[in-house]
Amino acid sequence: MIESGPNESATTGDHSNHSKPLHVRLAAVGTCIAALLAVAGLASCGSMNTKAAEESGSIFGLLLPPSPADAARWSQDPYDADRRFRGTNLLANATFGGEDVYVKMYAMKLGAPPADKPDSDPGVRGVAARALGMHGDPASADLILPLLKESNRLVRLEAIRALQRIHNPKAVDALLVAVDYKQEFDQDVRSEAAIALGQYFQRRVLQVLVGALDDDYLAVTTNARRSLEVLTGQDFGENQPVWLDWIQKTDDVFASRKPYLYPAFSRDPYWFEYLPFTGSAPNEISGTPVGMLPDGRTDLTMSRVRSIGADGTSGSFVPPVTAAATSAPSPSPVPAPATAVAPTAAAAAAAQPTPEPAPPVRQPDPAPPIAAKPAPVPPSAQPAPLPPAPPAPAVKPPSRFVPGRPIDPTPPTPPAPPAAPN
Repeated sequence: MIESGPNESATTGDHSNHSKPLHVRLAAVGTCIAALLAVAGLASCGSMNTKAAEESGSIFGLLLPPSPADAARWSQDPYDADRRFRGTNLLANATFGGEDVYVKMYAMKLGAPPADKPDSDPGVRGVAARALGMHGDPASADLILPLLKESNRLVRLEAIRALQRIHNPKAVDALLVAVDYKQEFDQDVRSEAAIALGQYFQRRVLQVLVGALDDDYLAVTTNARRSLEVLTGQDFGENQPVWLDWIQKTDDVFASRKPYLYPAFSRDPYWFEYLPFTGSAPNEISGTPVGMLPDGRTDLTMSRVRSIGADGTSGSFVPPVTAAATSAPSPSPVPAPATAVAPTAAAAAAAQPTPEPAPPVRQPDPAPPIAAKPAPVPPSAQPAPLPPAPPAPAVKPPSRFVPGRPIDPTPPTPPAPPAAPN
């Protein structure tokens, strides 16, 4: 009898242990990958999420979104520009981000009083311009226009996108410069500036947009062509000679203009957003810029009112109620005469204020008239009594004799008397 050696038995045992089903080994590998991804996700969490986890006393605080109080506190952090950026961005995209206190805070980050200068971080200035584009009014353009001269391309890009949502003729000169490739080297800024120019019905805007059709970047030429179509209602493609000839021969080039709507953010939902209780994509709806009436005219007294409806729409524009009263100039005081002249009696009487008539005193309602009691009728005037009714004739009782039948000796029972009337 041959016995197996120790090495052979050990080898046979090891082989039997590793012969596991394929799905078991794949599940183990998947578990390891998931664990590595979780560790990488936790390691990538910033210091703000780590602090949130420490305050909540749980590791799940890393996955919780910041609260509105956290966002407001971060937006005012004087030592951390990243916190100011994130806090301002969270407030601007919140449903309450259009409140006056937050709009004032966005403006202060661009140097509006009581701030003495803009924020020192370009990212904060850029997100503040974005916030004013979402919630500001036509006067906000005065704070956004200086950003177009900054060296940081992202700040200029955010300023251009904000001006797409704010209508103010003061921005036309700066937008004409931003769309010119000889003065603006960034193609994204030129492309967005071509979109913003589509809301200004001026001939010089048409001339510059026709020149932008010769840009080297497709995005710039495409947006310039679309803005020309919005302004004129015509579509001559990218043929510059045809555009220039039509503009020169047409008297009213804006007679067939189309409504201008600023571009809005939109994307397809992520896979996890199809799950219940996970929310939806933060897509926006295009609208008319604040300060621009539906017929294309300018109204700088218009203010923006953020309203969230059942369909998720937002950003409706209404003129303020007290705009006319606040914008009307106050009357200048009348200077007193150099020499005082004694008024005459007629002038003094005319200068006396006319007393207002006293309000009429309401009289009490008159009492209703009392009906007079009728006088008694004398006996002589009373009508004579009616004579008594004659007695009813006697009714002959029916005969008890029936032919062919014997006579019943018992007398008939008299009928019951009729019931007395009520």
